[in-house]
Amino acid sequence: MLLLAKSNNGLMQDSLMSKNYFSLQFTPYFTSKVKFEHKGVELVQSKHLLSGEIGLGYYREFNNGWNLHSTLNLGLMPFNYNFEFDAPEGSIFKTEPFKNHDTLDFNWSEYNVIQSYANFDVLFSKDVYQFKNRNQLEIGLGLRTFRYFIDYSQQEYGSSYGGVGTDFVARLFDSDINDTITNRYKLALILEASYSKSLKNRQQIKASLFINYSPFNNIEGYYWFSNLGFLSAGPFSQKLTYLGFRFSYLIPPKRVRVKPD
Repeated sequence: MLLLAKSNNGLMQDSLMSKNYFSLQFTPYFTSKVKFEHKGVELVQSKHLLSGEIGLGYYREFNNGWNLHSTLNLGLMPFNYNFEFDAPEGSIFKTEPFKNHDTLDFNWSEYNVIQSYANFDVLFSKDVYQFKNRNQLEIGLGLRTFRYFIDYSQQEYGSSYGGVGTDFVARLFDSDINDTITNRYKLALILEASYSKSLKNRQQIKASLFINYSPFNNIEGYYWFSNLGFLSAGPFSQKLTYLGFRFSYLIPPKRVRVKPD
């Protein structure tokens, strides 16, 4: 009876350990483009940028096919705006002393700004299909909160051009970024579709398609061009929404062996 009790206790311990995991994960993703509300001529644009998160978490499997996954992540959220055009006729850049300037095509003038953050998420997932080799498919839904670290309040980015053979300088482009840290806690909805593969020693690897959706903006600001002879300006913003891939490595707690009496 004593041996049977010890055996059952060992089985329960193994079963409990096989359902609890620590996780390491990496999530590369593409940011949203900056959205512009142009006034006048549209000269500035944006593009997607590659970024990512790394995190540590806890993963729990339940008997009914449901799973709980909570993770603390650190990440970078860059955004980009750029322009490419020739100095227009009638602008100050077509007059002396800029006439012979060799860089007035304004090509590929890019501005990349990076916001650093931490987020904490809680995700519930459901096993939807299990293969014969014990690999399985999961679909999950959860919430996460972001906390920003860098204050870009009243930060200005822009460019000027100087004339040839003179100290005269003309401003071309400016942008102001609004306060991004006063309301630095922001919520997002996360959706994940995962394929998990079982390894030796009860370890697992997971590959997931990951969507982070939020109605909140990552950053906001206003841009304007000067000395072109026409209006080109407007507010801009970037949503805290992105699509990426998450790669996770799940490690069960180390088994503690109990010495027999």
